[in-house]
Amino acid sequence: MKIIIASDKNFNCKECENLYKKNLHLMGNESSFKDLVKNSHFYSFYDEDKLSGCIYVVCENGKLFLNGFSIRKNHRFNVNAIKEVLTFYDCDIYSKTKNKPAEFILRRCGFKLITTNSDGIKYYKKEK
Repeated sequence: MKIIIASDKNFNCKECENLYKKNLHLMGNESSFKDLVKNSHFYSFYDEDKLSGCIYVVCENGKLFLNGFSIRKNHRFNVNAIKEVLTFYDCDIYSKTKNKPAEFILRRCGFKLITTNSDGIKYYKKEK
């Protein structure tokens, strides 16, 4: 697994943006890709030099929220990528999703369901 951050000279913005656009309908995110990269800690993950997914961490209401997107049928790799990102932070991390595969992956990474809002969005927390 290779990790490339957005400020790295080898960061392939276009490749990540294309994957973002393919997954946008699953994420419910209304940010433009450029704003997302600019306003988050953004990590792209490669498996054998092929982009497998991206994870970003943003501050929302004083809490850090983890989110991401990836190629399909990549659950094991995604679990490992999230676990790697979690090692970068020494605090509680939150996540929210409506996506069933994302819920499964979050639970495999140790996130616990804390609430579900009226829109069906589930909020998870990973305690440090």
